[in-house]
Amino acid sequence: MKIYIIFIFLLTGAYIASVCYRKYAFNNLSVKRSISRDKLFPGEEFKINLQIENGKLIPVPFLNIEEIMPSQVKKKNLRYNETMGNTVSYSDIYSVGGRERVKRSYPAEINKRGVYFLRNLNVTIVDFFGMDKEEKQIEDFKEIVVYPKLKDFSHINVTSNSILGENIIKRWIFTDPIFIKGIRDYTGSDRMKDIHWNSSLRMGNLMVKEYDYSSDKEAVLIINVQYNRPFWNSINEERVNKSCEIAASLSQSFLDKGIPVGLWSNAHIISHYGDLMDKVPNSLNNMADILEFCGRVDSTPREDFYDYFKRNLGLLTGNTVCVIIAGYLSRDVQELIEASARQGNIIKIIDISRKNDLDEIAGTEKLNVREVL
Repeated sequence: MKIYIIFIFLLTGAYIASVCYRKYAFNNLSVKRSISRDKLFPGEEFKINLQIENGKLIPVPFLNIEEIMPSQVKKKNLRYNETMGNTVSYSDIYSVGGRERVKRSYPAEINKRGVYFLRNLNVTIVDFFGMDKEEKQIEDFKEIVVYPKLKDFSHINVTSNSILGENIIKRWIFTDPIFIKGIRDYTGSDRMKDIHWNSSLRMGNLMVKEYDYSSDKEAVLIINVQYNRPFWNSINEERVNKSCEIAASLSQSFLDKGIPVGLWSNAHIISHYGDLMDKVPNSLNNMADILEFCGRVDSTPREDFYDYFKRNLGLLTGNTVCVIIAGYLSRDVQELIEASARQGNIIKIIDISRKNDLDEIAGTEKLNVREVL
């Protein structure tokens, strides 16, 4: 009988201790998450850091932290516990002594362009006796922007209906040289009309004129993410990703040549705080803004491309070369582009449709980009 009473007494004491522990388990306990980088290229490694600080004397022997993340966020060397639609769950167990701080860091990577949100942490504390647990959700929001891959245009085969051939990238902007800067040796890509015959006869080998070009030209690249009518009826994520890669790579190429470049799109621009501006203004020092813009471009259009292009036509000037990156252009858009070209606007089309079957538009130049495998 005495043993029974002692057992009941101990059990009651354990229960009371368990209740008290669970009641104060989260007192003076902080769980924080940080990331080493919030803007990166696909496949680049970054760190997800967790810091648990127990400010009370009572230890926390069993603490479980669950992170629910987009499935594209891969923690290296760790396997996720559960898949839930487009998200995965990572859980880890910690033991934190009284007045102790514990830090852990996990390498991670994301291999796909886009915007990714790391949201709340689910924290569970189990009491000393394993009898019960206390759960809490900690708000800890993080946003990561993954840029598109940058392609080297020297490794891309660009076919064009222009007679400019291999020099097409350079001459998108500069259609006519202003003055001769000097004379240099002939290369296979030079035009016959640029050969300087007097110097060639004097030097004994072919020499060509080297030009300097106008410096007041600028480029505007426009990403069209619409692939059908009505504009919300068809989403093509693969083509949009390709458009962003081309836009970012081409922007870098223009900036390297000292050409101011801007970027527009009729897409939703993803951000936790709502849609951002639909343009990156023309500049010589905006590559970081262009990369972030390309990372945030959504696959869903914000408006029909006809309405978007017509509304912004007035921003184009005679010094602006407009490059439209598209896999679909409706008939009325083609007519609008043709009318704009007749009014003196310089418009180029980069055709990213699967079969490169966009119609030729009078007064414009269509380019078909093919990657070299």
